[in-house]
Amino acid sequence: FTLITGLRRTSALTVRWRDVDALREGWLLIPEPKGGPRRAFELPITTQMRTILNRQKRVGEFVFAGNRRVNKGERDANGSHLVTPNKPGLPAIHQLRATWATRAAEINCPILVIKRLLNHSSKDDVTFSYVTVGDAVLAEWAQRIADSLWADLS
Repeated sequence: FTLITGLRRTSALTVRWRDVDALREGWLLIPEPKGGPRRAFELPITTQMRTILNRQKRVGEFVFAGNRRVNKGERDANGSHLVTPNKPGLPAIHQLRATWATRAAEINCPILVIKRLLNHSSKDDVTFSYVTVGDAVLAEWAQRIADSLWADLS
């Protein structure tokens, strides 16, 4: 999921079902990213994201439910989320974010779009603060990046 979205580890692991299409169809709400609620943002849901989301069972409130057990092995109905999904031999989650950004650059995605999709601040560059990137452009590039990465997985 992180490879396809470019999300940070905590943001990816704590996606709640209520945040999928929370505000409008086709967008995923990230309500508490790095920087807190004031940095909340929406991410376009790509075809590949939708495939991954559709494969997940709705167990509790988190899309990537954890295995925390209560009372004789019963799964925590209040909803825990995965904490350490890394497996030996697989890249660390943050490296997948870097891979996503690298692929975006390799397919000539505009840097401002990359920054927006990664939820990076534009305050360091005053020129970027003047430019508004529309939803259609964000959604188009998110899909192009996901398509490119997904092709490598197939």
